[in-house]
Amino acid sequence: MGQSRRWLRVATVAAAVMTVSVLGLGVAAAATAPIVHAAGRGGGGDDAVLGSWRITATVTDPVANTAHVLVTFTPGGGLIETRLLAKAPIPGVVDFATLETPGHGGWKRVGPRTYDVKYVYFIQGANGSDLLGTETVYWRGTISHDGQTISGPGRSEVHLADGTLAVSWTFTGTGTRIEP
Repeated sequence: MGQSRRWLRVATVAAAVMTVSVLGLGVAAAATAPIVHAAGRGGGGDDAVLGSWRITATVTDPVANTAHVLVTFTPGGGLIETRLLAKAPIPGVVDFATLETPGHGGWKRVGPRTYDVKYVYFIQGANGSDLLGTETVYWRGTISHDGQTISGPGRSEVHLADGTLAVSWTFTGTGTRIEP
C-alpha cells in the first residue's frame, strides 16, 4: 500500500510539473506576441497579424455551414488554430460524428496588410477511431487599416488518410482581434 501511494504521489507531482511547464511555455509565448505586434498594428508591416483573432468562417458550398475559430499568429510565421472539436454528421459529406484536433500551420505576408494562411488538422471518428483524414485550410486575410479586423476568401480540402481528396469547399472568413 505504501509503495502504491508513493508512486501515486510521484505521478501526481510529475503531472503537475508537466502542466506548469506547458502552461509556462504558453504564457511566455502569449506574453511576447502582443509586445511584438504592437509596433506593427494597422501599419501593414510583417508583424501586423501577430496575436489572437476570433474568426467566423461562413461556408456556402457544398453545404451551408458556419465555423467559429480562434487563431493565434506567432512570430516567425507559425500559427495555432482551435475550434469546436466535435462535429455532427454533415449530409452528403460524412454520415457519422467526428472529432477534429486543433490546427497547426503558418502564415506569410503577401501584400500590404494581407497574409496567406495555411493550417492542417486531423480528423477521426467521434468514437476514438484511427485517423480518418486531414483538413487543410487555405485563407487570404486582409487586416483593416485600424488593425482590429481581418477578412478574406478561403478554401478547405479534406483528404482521406490515404491522401485521396474527399471534399473541398470555399468560405469567407471574417474576424476581430482579441485584446485585453
